[in-house]
Amino acid sequence: MASPDNNQRVLFNKLGLKITESESGRRRLYLGQVKLLSWKSQDYVKQLNTTIQELTQQSQYLGTIDSIFNTQLQDPTFEADILYHSQNDKLGLCSCIAVSDLSAVLGSTNITSAYQYSPNKIPNYIVVHGLRSPIDSIVATNVAKNYNIPLFISEDGFLRSATTYVANCAHIYTRPVSFNFDPYGAYFDCTHHSLLKQYLNDPNLNLSAEQLSRARRCIEFLITNYLTKYNHQPINDHLLDHIKGKKVLVVDQSYGDMSIYRGGASDLTFKLMLEKACDENPDSTILVKTHPDVIASNKVKAYYANLVQTDNLKRLTDAINPISLIKQCDRVYVCTSQFGFEALMCGKDVQIFGRPFYAGYGVGTNRQTMQRQRQRSLEEIFYLAYIQYTHYINPFTQKPCEIEEAMESLVKLREQYWREYGSK
Repeated sequence: MASPDNNQRVLFNKLGLKITESESGRRRLYLGQVKLLSWKSQDYVKQLNTTIQELTQQSQYLGTIDSIFNTQLQDPTFEADILYHSQNDKLGLCSCIAVSDLSAVLGSTNITSAYQYSPNKIPNYIVVHGLRSPIDSIVATNVAKNYNIPLFISEDGFLRSATTYVANCAHIYTRPVSFNFDPYGAYFDCTHHSLLKQYLNDPNLNLSAEQLSRARRCIEFLITNYLTKYNHQPINDHLLDHIKGKKVLVVDQSYGDMSIYRGGASDLTFKLMLEKACDENPDSTILVKTHPDVIASNKVKAYYANLVQTDNLKRLTDAINPISLIKQCDRVYVCTSQFGFEALMCGKDVQIFGRPFYAGYGVGTNRQTMQRQRQRSLEEIFYLAYIQYTHYINPFTQKPCEIEEAMESLVKLREQYWREYGSK
């Protein structure tokens, strides 16, 4: 096969892929501006066929999982709380997540991996971690579909761990201390319903004065202690002291991350965001912050990898705690990153170019038109996302806990990590 057939071209268009051909006959496969493959020989053609198969599999998987979530959303008899009252009387099946992690956060030991699935022992519920399609997730999703078993998608919580999951260190530092479990869709997916979206838009869900007060206390603790998703980076409140005048932060993200494509954004969104940041702040220094996963691994790419720096446009690759960095900037431009919500908690002017979970409710400036069913305060969004929607584990005891205990433990864990590995 020298070039894709019509069915493959339809798939390419759907996924944002394109093929170019040079005068010499060399063909190149692109995802946005990133070259995936280049071929002229049969070896490259075989590699292209493999890529097409993988993309087709991913597309089919996402279609299946969306279909299951739609069915569960429309089923009035669906047990949306089965995870939290199951304990050990019900069997759970999980994929792309460690059984020990899931057992810890749910307080249940009756959970097995999808790799150990047996049709002789049908589970009561299934948890799939993330919108990826490795073989164990495909197995788990098909079991849910064929046997009409409740399916939940899990994601790491907003306060995840001491360091990134790709770091080469003891497991306690990369292990998540929080998860969320959603029976309707991923919280970052603006194209689909989710339990978090349901909480935020519910006209009858009003928070009490005590709940709002608790949210404010948690926000203050989080900001004071510089807690974020990954907490290994050094706290340096003087990193930008040498830059005079106003500083505008533009937040880069990992290229191709699912939160971008299902967060109402694309390559063009990042291009527009940087252009607007420069045009709207001519007297400021524009700082483009590289994602920590990109710094930690040369396998992870970013949207501004080829940024041409100027006197007023700089790439910031220094390892620095996000809260510490945000405090030193005057304005923040963000696509779908959690960085944007953290900047809002720091009281910054935040320009939001994608459709992350916190956009459209009255906090920050939304650069896309969004329609929400109600407005929410910063404290309400925090409470519903960080407290009501998210489940926490004490990293030292591996027992379920409240957010306050998790935050205090995360501070201790970070200090322990710095003593053992340093804060560089």
